[in-house]
Amino acid sequence: MTSVQLRRSHRLPLLRPGLIVGLLLLASGVFAQVSVNSPLSIEIEVLPGSRHTGTIVLENVGSESEEVRLYQTDYRSVRPGSFYYEDPGSQPRSNASWISVAPLRFSIPPGARYLVPYTIDVPADETLSGTYWSVLMIEPVPPTSPESVQAAPDQVAVGVVTLLRYAVRIVTHVGEAGVVQPHVDAVTVELRDGVPTLLVGLSNTGTRMVRLAVWTELYDAAGRMVARREGSGGTLFPGSSLEYRIPLETRP
Repeated sequence: MTSVQLRRSHRLPLLRPGLIVGLLLLASGVFAQVSVNSPLSIEIEVLPGSRHTGTIVLENVGSESEEVRLYQTDYRSVRPGSFYYEDPGSQPRSNASWISVAPLRFSIPPGARYLVPYTIDVPADETLSGTYWSVLMIEPVPPTSPESVQAAPDQVAVGVVTLLRYAVRIVTHVGEAGVVQPHVDAVTVELRDGVPTLLVGLSNTGTRMVRLAVWTELYDAAGRMVARREGSGGTLFPGSSLEYRIPLETRP
């Protein structure tokens, strides 16, 4: 039996010839020498017409100045495991247009902290209800990049650069209303790396984000539970879907 527990929750020179190949990876730790010292997921209860302000704290733990750029994206997930970071405002429940962030490019001296201020202006629209969200990307600008202010005006740069960027989710829950409506799309068992694995496809067809805890309970012929296998939890946004995988070990 698969149980889903739901808890409601109220991303060169002037002409500069050359080649830069960038490998972009979402970071959970530090990129280059800059770290995010504030939550990577910001959740705020709001009302139509309200304003909220906050800061994102960055720190340069290195010995050289680091250049950083910020930009917004929308975010959605599609099972089994695809994640899309798309143009801000492209999703129906995007709050990207509500959010103001400045400046969008700056340098952090070595050993210094930088506070990135943001403002959320919720539209005065009483029909707003449920969860709206977007992502603020925080990305380093290597000195060799054509985008860097540190790039030498007559330098030709050729190379491969690995960029690790942060995705800070900014989630707004408007009011107490909104429909929490998770749906089990599919339940199958497959061999993954030689291990029987339960695959549970879930989607959120409602208007409010849900928090999920997924597990499997195994019972014998007499109805006694003989094992419980924990799956990964997390959040599921409206209109999104994910596949949860639970390895099933052989019962003794």
